Amino acid sequence: MKVILRQPSESANRNSGALRPDPAVDPDLATTAASARLGRVSDEAFRDACRKFSQGAYPWLLIENFFDAGALPDTPQTIAPTGDDSWWPGAYAALAAIDAIWHKHVAYRCENDGHLFVNLTALPGQGKLAEKSRAKMRGHTDACSFPFPSEFKPGDLISPSPDVVVLIGYRNPDSVPTFLAPVLAITDKMDAAAIGELQKPHFSIGTQNTFKTDHILVDAPIMSFDPMRGWSIRFSHSKIVADPDNPAAVKALESLRQAAADSFESIVVSPGSVLLINNRTALHGRGLVGGEIGGQSRWLMRTYANKEDTPGLATDPNRPFLLSP
Repeated sequence: MKVILRQPSESANRNSGALRPDPAVDPDLATTAASARLGRVSDEAFRDACRKFSQGAYPWLLIENFFDAGALPDTPQTIAPTGDDSWWPGAYAALAAIDAIWHKHVAYRCENDGHLFVNLTALPGQGKLAEKSRAKMRGHTDACSFPFPSEFKPGDLISPSPDVVVLIGYRNPDSVPTFLAPVLAITDKMDAAAIGELQKPHFSIGTQNTFKTDHILVDAPIMSFDPMRGWSIRFSHSKIVADPDNPAAVKALESLRQAAADSFESIVVSPGSVLLINNRTALHGRGLVGGEIGGQSRWLMRTYANKEDTPGLATDPNRPFLLSP
């Protein structure tokens, strides 16, 4: 689903003092300020789209013309945000969008040093992290080894994976696509037996590399149905292994991989846009970023959001959005 605001929700003048405080330092106060600005430019179509997304009717929501992405510096070459405020308008827009869908911003202590906002740019140098930042990314859900909300119990140390992945577009000169596959499109291409197998505890799920924890979810299902939340899926091409002694589980996982590959749609996150992805009901990936570093190369940022009632273990009383592990 796509909506277009009549005018950006953020001021183009970053030096006017209008955008305060730093959204990474005080995201709660920044959310209040951002939501007030959004209220002055949003319309009923925008509010209706946010309401339907929050209710699970849309697996993603692309908001265009959401903020002014002009007069940017060179694309950062670090995962952490830069020390200036050039990225604040997009972060404010993301916080406003999270508030508009009645969610809360979250981050994980073990992922990218707990930063609430991280750059998604091509990184310099060699090694897996730099190479992955420039490569095509296959479809997955973020934090796939973390529990579904319905699996989290009091005393657990691993918080649920995020409900929503938020992508913020600053620069995308080559229109590198974001690939999205809704779970219902995937299951439409699978038979009932395979779908049934994916709901059984026959899979081991490892943690993606950006999450610095050795947590592995064992004897777990890939799909789950929660009467309050509907279908949920967790997936990674490289981190999920079926029980080798269970041919039905092995076959179901291969069926899922093929169905997912045949279900992707392409969305371009253009400058000034925010893309909300339901991390329970859609897989996401991206096209080849390429080798250009810095300069005018592709620049997105990412943050996470949870429903207000999604449980989790907070790790820092001064930063209640920071979850374990």
